[in-house]
Amino acid sequence: FKMEINECSWDKTGDVFFISSVTGQAGPIQVLDGTELNHEKPLTTLDAHMAGCYCISIDPQNRYFATGAADSLVLLWDMYEMLCVRAYSELEGQVRQIRFSKDGRFLATASEAEAVHIFDVENGDLIHAIPCKAAQFCVAWNPKNFLLAYAGQEKNKNNVDEGCLHVFGWNS
Repeated sequence: FKMEINECSWDKTGDVFFISSVTGQAGPIQVLDGTELNHEKPLTTLDAHMAGCYCISIDPQNRYFATGAADSLVLLWDMYEMLCVRAYSELEGQVRQIRFSKDGRFLATASEAEAVHIFDVENGDLIHAIPCKAAQFCVAWNPKNFLLAYAGQEKNKNNVDEGCLHVFGWNS
């Protein structure tokens, strides 16, 4: 590959393989035949982002995939048309990870902004902006419940960097 690869994923059938990348200042998505993985003959290359594309996530219903990048955008793509159907632009800072909920209804983002954002996939509404003390680098939905774990790096009481892990959605 003549590009930086940041994340990759198969669709739910295993027939299509996606690569989020950086080439120069842009963030294309390469779409490969999932059975051959021939990067020299991609099915298509999507000009997805104006800056490096760091992450990709596949909807569990296999209807959409989402991409996130250094341009502070999350883009929602139609899996079959390979067209961008929505842009989530409420974020500030580079998007580091995105994940769909277990049923594909929600999309969570981890970014260099001091918040984790949860969007409604169908209408694009911002459902929650969870305030954080620092940038968050990863998000993970529980496969059985609507619980979202997120992690990043915060300062402890001595102002020293240390990892943090939080869970959103517990009933109190």
